[in-house]
Amino acid sequence: MLCAVFSLFVVLYMSEPEYENAPIADELVDWMNMHFIEPSTEEGDQLSKLEEPWEKEIFWPYLIK
Repeated sequence: MLCAVFSLFVVLYMSEPEYENAPIADELVDWMNMHFIEPSTEEGDQLSKLEEPWEKEIFWPYLIK
């Protein structure tokens, strides 16, 4: 977890000099996908095989993730 916090600090505060005022949305999305990988592919595969996936308890939390 400490590594994730440090890498977020680097993304937010230690950008390269030529990119100081550039938007960092792409870097934040990359950081998020690298450290907090959700939802899992297995859950999606399970739901896609169902005829009515919205009846499962994990359907809505999966969509929100």
